[in-house]
Amino acid sequence: MSVYLPRDKAGNAKTRYFQYDFRLKPKGASKSERFFGSTGQTNVRGAERVETRLKELAKLGQLSHTMTVAEACESYWDQKMQYARSAKDQATNLEVISTFLGPETLLVDVTPAMVAEAAAKRARTPVRKYNRRTGKVELTTLKPTPATVNRQLVQPLRRLLKYARRTLKVPVDLGEFE
Repeated sequence: MSVYLPRDKAGNAKTRYFQYDFRLKPKGASKSERFFGSTGQTNVRGAERVETRLKELAKLGQLSHTMTVAEACESYWDQKMQYARSAKDQATNLEVISTFLGPETLLVDVTPAMVAEAAAKRARTPVRKYNRRTGKVELTTLKPTPATVNRQLVQPLRRLLKYARRTLKVPVDLGEFE
């Protein structure tokens, strides 16, 4: 089986979660693809069961690593957020996620370091305010508070990643995010 614990140069485990890595040709594909990521399991037997399930999904073509942040945001909006009470705010939050993480970034490549960098960028970006006199949205000299950054980027991203893992079956490693 291709289940392993990633190790650093000194031989120490980098994480307590087992990783999977395999190649196979999905149904309807012309070439074989590489599938890899975290199993979310801390023991070998559980990790092997997860890998077996993932191989079955990959053979049927239901497991894909090619979903981008923009595609995940669009799917999340279409299936869930457009019906929320705060749909306008949620649309803004999904736009912030897509802008600061990069719309072409693969969802499985999102790391805590990328999220921290995006949050720092958002914290340095001026706040946009609606001017009632001119009827236009204008940039101000104010910077968003840390709470605003968390409400617009961090918390919605956490919900998006959970949605992608549970509903869209994208193998996102939620264990590496605190």
